[in-house]
Amino acid sequence: MNKRLNKRGDVPVMILVLGVIAICGLTIFSFITFKQLEDENSLEKGLYLFEQVYVDLEIFYFYKNVGNSDIKAADKIKDLRIEGNDLIIEKEDEGIGIRYEKRLS
Repeated sequence: MNKRLNKRGDVPVMILVLGVIAICGLTIFSFITFKQLEDENSLEKGLYLFEQVYVDLEIFYFYKNVGNSDIKAADKIKDLRIEGNDLIIEKEDEGIGIRYEKRLS
């Protein structure tokens, strides 16, 4: 039996299938090249710095709530400073840096 192809429907479906395959291939290729360029420890360093900023912020508010003023509480933390009405925490480790700013009320 000679099966006749529906040329109007087969071409768009074929283009769609090839497009999906191309997008999947490019996605896999981008993940492979990104993995090679990425420093394996950079994510861990960034998370560690973020955790340290959070700890410093908690220590600041602990000292502030105990009864110290903003400036006395800021003196307890090495990377924390107060500029005007802003609280600033800056940390950096091997090219990765975090800067946290918050307006004091």
